Amino acid sequence: MQKVVKKRVNKKINLFNKRHEKFNRIFVPLIISFFLILISLAFLPFDNYFYANFSITGRGIVIPDFLSAIILFFQEDLLFGVLILLIGILIIRYKHKELNKLDRTKEKKEYSSFILSFFAVLIFSSLLKILIPRPRPEIIFGIESYPSNHSAVLFSIVPFIKSKKVKIFYISFAILIMLSRFLFGYHFISDLFAGAGVGLMISIFCKESHG
Repeated sequence: MQKVVKKRVNKKINLFNKRHEKFNRIFVPLIISFFLILISLAFLPFDNYFYANFSITGRGIVIPDFLSAIILFFQEDLLFGVLILLIGILIIRYKHKELNKLDRTKEKKEYSSFILSFFAVLIFSSLLKILIPRPRPEIIFGIESYPSNHSAVLFSIVPFIKSKKVKIFYISFAILIMLSRFLFGYHFISDLFAGAGVGLMISIFCKESHG
């Protein structure tokens, strides 16, 4: 009798743990992505104010050439896209480095899931740019501003990171890149929050449906 009761209790505990893990893996990031999009909408009426008063280009501040060259490197779309793909692949490899050869199928599946997620995020974000032809702060950079593709692809990696330390480090890196997009006139703040929300949301759907 005690064994039966213990078995039922363990079964309920395992079920609870699975549901809790699923909530943390799926619903928490989705809630965060919705929150980021709401922040984006809240910033829309104040974008011009923040750009004029807090961005480098908006205030007409001149920066050294060497620093400008480094920043421009990260703004180049193709180079940036390749960099993010490589970072994502390295993160997945790091996560699976302790698995044996019999588990490599799972690792390969996650690679394909990430690549699918990356391009799905990029396509969806680009379509939104066409549907919402909003000018960039500095018109010389084009009229497709909302949402930010850079922010979207940056946050497409987040659902694939398991380690908390790696996640904190990576999100800090992502925020720095996003901040540079604002400071140098490529995007308004609302563009960046929208991109982050879209990237996170689409990536979660792709990961879960493909995984």
